[in-house]
Amino acid sequence: MANTTPLLPQGKVSVLCDGQFGSTGKGSFAAYIAQHCPPDITTSNAAPNAGHTAVIGGKTIITKHLPIAGVLCGTPIYLNAGARIDPDILLEECAKYGVDRELVTIHPRAAVITPKSRSEEQSNASTYAKVASTQSGAGSALARKVMRHSDAVAENCSKLTAHFKVAKLDLNAEAAAGKTILIEMPQGYGLGINEGLAFPHCTSHSITVPQALADANIHPKHFGQTLMTLRTYPIRVGHLKDNSGNIIGESGAFYPDSTELTWADLNQEPEKTTNTKRVRRVATFSFKQYAEVMAQAMPEVLFLNFANYCKEAELEELIQQMLKIYTPKQLYLGFGPKVTDIQPYEL
Repeated sequence: MANTTPLLPQGKVSVLCDGQFGSTGKGSFAAYIAQHCPPDITTSNAAPNAGHTAVIGGKTIITKHLPIAGVLCGTPIYLNAGARIDPDILLEECAKYGVDRELVTIHPRAAVITPKSRSEEQSNASTYAKVASTQSGAGSALARKVMRHSDAVAENCSKLTAHFKVAKLDLNAEAAAGKTILIEMPQGYGLGINEGLAFPHCTSHSITVPQALADANIHPKHFGQTLMTLRTYPIRVGHLKDNSGNIIGESGAFYPDSTELTWADLNQEPEKTTNTKRVRRVATFSFKQYAEVMAQAMPEVLFLNFANYCKEAELEELIQQMLKIYTPKQLYLGFGPKVTDIQPYEL
């Protein structure tokens, strides 16, 4: 019997997050959610070091700041205190996708990416280069905020205050009033600075459900459920190379029960990152990572993407091995880049 439980519980705050190293298809699943269970408000703690993509109705949407569900639903968007914002990128996204800036609220203490933030990361001699960072300025912006630089937060950024409402939005009150809220969290658990696989090959903040709630200042009593995305063959960003092709920054290890592959091994065209256009590294599925993430996040909904990279018997074997470790209430499979390629799996 098909599961008819709503993807987003009414009047609750739910979190969409990634259980691996990013690029699992959060954007696609956010678009699927928007079609089948549209939220009243979307919020995010995103930064431009991660892109979110959805292919819907023949149109490709790629955002770095704006939550995909909010763009598609035309409902209020809140860039919360955990966001790290490049003002130019945010303005470009609003213009490109016709997002009414009146619907966008930015927390006063969201971090601001300045030209200085970017330049600090883009030197090949920087720490950011050595860990194969996307060098977008997100980590440096967060560091500047922690060091209390006056220009490091949204309330002191004229480019943001001139175009957007910069104010605190009380999502606790919104949930208490019956609003359904979705948090779209960027990147993946395996990259978290506290919980990720390998320091310093990680991002600049924690990638967990509690962190998502904390950044949006939401009390746990309003929490609804966790929706987590995975992929059949996890990826990591490619190593950073100089103009001669020499590796100058390692992007970090896969879990010990994974085997790194080539795209030719999978008979697939190489994937490239949304931001840097580097060819991604790819590996076999890690059940060790899966068990660790499930124990930490306990998601009610799982989306397993890139099912089309597997033969039918291989896919079914993978699913059954996953279910022996942890069984969600709902499971969805992604067989391609379009939202219409997403199918529910009967548990």
